[in-house]
Amino acid sequence: MQVSSTPDDCILGIDLGATFVRVARVDGWGGEFLSAPTPSPIEAEEVIRSLISRAHRGKKVRCLGLSRAPAMDSQGHISSWPSQPQWTGLPLLKWLQQYAGTVISADDGICATLWEHRSRARVAAGAATACVSIGTGVAIGLMRGTEVLPSGEGADTLSHERFAMLDLPCRCGKYGCLQTALCVPGLEQINAQGKIEQLRRAFYEFAHALKIRYGVNLIVIAGGGVDRFGPGFLRRTLMTSALAAGVELEISSTPALSGMGGALLLATDQMEERQRWARRVREFIHQEVERLLLPTGVYAEPASA
Repeated sequence: MQVSSTPDDCILGIDLGATFVRVARVDGWGGEFLSAPTPSPIEAEEVIRSLISRAHRGKKVRCLGLSRAPAMDSQGHISSWPSQPQWTGLPLLKWLQQYAGTVISADDGICATLWEHRSRARVAAGAATACVSIGTGVAIGLMRGTEVLPSGEGADTLSHERFAMLDLPCRCGKYGCLQTALCVPGLEQINAQGKIEQLRRAFYEFAHALKIRYGVNLIVIAGGGVDRFGPGFLRRTLMTSALAAGVELEISSTPALSGMGGALLLATDQMEERQRWARRVREFIHQEVERLLLPTGVYAEPASA
């Protein structure tokens, strides 16, 4: 059921990650973006409520879209989060429903993919896109046309599958998960140890698996890791592996805000005049990328990389 709106209404997006929780408002006049470090479980409800209250500024919140790193059960409680296990059991959905009658939630990998897939007008109807968001962990989402392709949640996602001979311990309890090498700390460690070729082999197997299992044509690299390492480093590290697997690779132009963009698009899908709201979201995200732009490519690559 779509939600009608008035000029004073707004939609909210929340991007809940292991390092930051971000909240954005989009309305008829623009929007606002707020961010805070991901709090402890004791402070979580207070911090989230404070961010939402500051963001909506008394406007009527018609719909809220949530991009989340943790898995959430059918009752809206955090069911698992390898990067923040102490959050398990928190009633996240209950907190959010106090501010919006409609709350739509999806895994952060799915949200980033929703944003990246819809941002590419040239994507053919049958084409499949995978988005790999590099941050404290790595989130992976898949879409074909308008369909989200299921790839698991929590510790059962593609990011917790082992490729090639990766052998680093993962917070989920397993060894060699793709996440151990393709997150920010993992990339730093594997580069410092001179194991970039091992990562390239793993990424080739990963890209090949995406193509064979899901028919993926394009992998988009997003997340705060793009700002941390720079597009050039990531292209040099991953491009050859993707092409060898027969998959195109691109670096997102909105890397740190792809998850937020997807969260807001989840909200627009519930609104009347959906296309107009989606246009507002696109304008808002690109304005925020310019406002928050940080120098990229500042990562000091070892000579062996």
